[in-house]
Amino acid sequence: MSLEGLCVSKRSTQNCFANCIRPAIPGSIDDPDHGHERLADRVDDLVGILHSHLAHEEREAVPLIRETITAEEWQRLSKDTMHDLTYREKADAAPYLLEGASEERVRVLLDMLPPPLRLMYRHR
Repeated sequence: MSLEGLCVSKRSTQNCFANCIRPAIPGSIDDPDHGHERLADRVDDLVGILHSHLAHEEREAVPLIRETITAEEWQRLSKDTMHDLTYREKADAAPYLLEGASEERVRVLLDMLPPPLRLMYRHR
């Protein structure tokens, strides 16, 4: 697996939502008797794809990243990624990034957020 292959995998997961779930929503509204079943089937498909994608990341992507870049490069990439996100995206991501983290890790990650987002996280 290459880094390019990881990007392809991420795009295919994003495309699944765009191509599977989004198109099923109008049909679920238009067919009150069975539309919800078709939408539920699509959501189940997405869940299966996401489970597979995440297992693949844990099995192949994380070891590849550890072999390919240094901790300092990873930290820089994380900071750059956070910088590129909107406030809304940062606010949405914060609880997931911090879940189960040590107090020290929470402090480091919160320090990367702008003050309004730190305040939002602390008073959620």
